[in-house]
Amino acid sequence: MKSASRRRRGTILIEASIAISIFAGFIVIASHLVAQTLRVASDASESATTLSHFSAAEDRLRADAWGASDFDVERAGTAVGMGMADGSTVRWSVGEDGTLTRVESRADNADGNVAGGAAHWPRVLPGATFSTDGGMLVLTVARTADARRLEFPSQLLLLRRAQGSGQ
Repeated sequence: MKSASRRRRGTILIEASIAISIFAGFIVIASHLVAQTLRVASDASESATTLSHFSAAEDRLRADAWGASDFDVERAGTAVGMGMADGSTVRWSVGEDGTLTRVESRADNADGNVAGGAAHWPRVLPGATFSTDGGMLVLTVARTADARRLEFPSQLLLLRRAQGSGQ
């Protein structure tokens, strides 16, 4: 009777060890799933923030291009200067990390001082370049194999072009 009791205790110890091993495996898998879920949520939040920044920058660039009287693409397409109808200038540039920067300069009529401001949209367009096509400012975004081309028309340049072709 003693040997049956000892065998039973040994069996319980083996079963408990197996149960603990299985439970530990579930804990490891569950912790990996939780970490991956948190990573995906963080990436989604970062993507939403980047999209919001891009949308704000695009709206501002579209408004600037619409009122521009000329475009001057600089530094191999990483920057563009815009002369505005009111005599002010706006310069857009794309940093190496994709940060868009807008700097506005305008001459203060009263004393000739230059005033203006700067705005930055961090890491929204890595690899983007500026170019022109007629009365359009073109922003080429090369994030993937198929580059995207965004066109921003200038009402003044398109008008000049239309008047020049109508003569």
